Amino acid sequence: MANQSPSKNVKSLEQKVQELILKKLFIKVNEDELIISKVDLIVLILRDLITLAKSNFDIETALKLTLEENADYRKNPNIKRNELKQWAIEFKIEIDAYRSYQTSVADNRPEAIILSEVHSTLNTEPALLDRKLREIIYESLSEKITDAQTGPMGIDKRELISKYCDYVTLIAESDSIDQAVDKLMISMKLSPEDRIRRQESLKEGMMRIASFAGDEIDAVELAVTLRDKNVEYYKILVKVKEELGLDA
Repeated sequence: MANQSPSKNVKSLEQKVQELILKKLFIKVNEDELIISKVDLIVLILRDLITLAKSNFDIETALKLTLEENADYRKNPNIKRNELKQWAIEFKIEIDAYRSYQTSVADNRPEAIILSEVHSTLNTEPALLDRKLREIIYESLSEKITDAQTGPMGIDKRELISKYCDYVTLIAESDSIDQAVDKLMISMKLSPEDRIRRQESLKEGMMRIASFAGDEIDAVELAVTLRDKNVEYYKILVKVKEELGLDA
């Protein structure tokens, strides 16, 4: 049998690590007021993060390396210095992920272990996942709740959708409607008498929301399941969008 040369498409460990970080940056970097494409921006940020990791968060050392590699920044180094300071704070987790890769490579650890450690480090921002998931649920509900429905009732559409997002998450993270109602009443700090008086009406309202937003609740339940399995945030959000028929 003839010897086969290795595929040119096989990714190096460095490429795999960078890809994990890039996917995290893609969901973390906001698109508001960007003057360049999001993809171009996160590639630029990744370069700075790697430099910061190699410099052990030392801004001046990172700046020196950056200026050596890119002459354009030498015209006004303070701009790049301020960017590096910002990235060091805003993307500390991603920098730590790359540093863990560097340390593990130096220790000759197996590739699978290295990638697992990088992945686990990147998956330590539950608030980010919750915020991005809420944005998706908001987008989905926006297609169901229209101005024509809320306008005549004098209800603010955005406020209503925001409340529905809260209820969708509450129901999805509860074992039953009854448990969701109990959690809601506790958050409302109702007296025992008021809880008894309002329990049935709150349950009826919750059941209506569960019927109306069933797809969104199922999507959040899926996200919770994937989150508990430590799936990449990027993959979780893509899967939720697919389940709701939204553009990824």
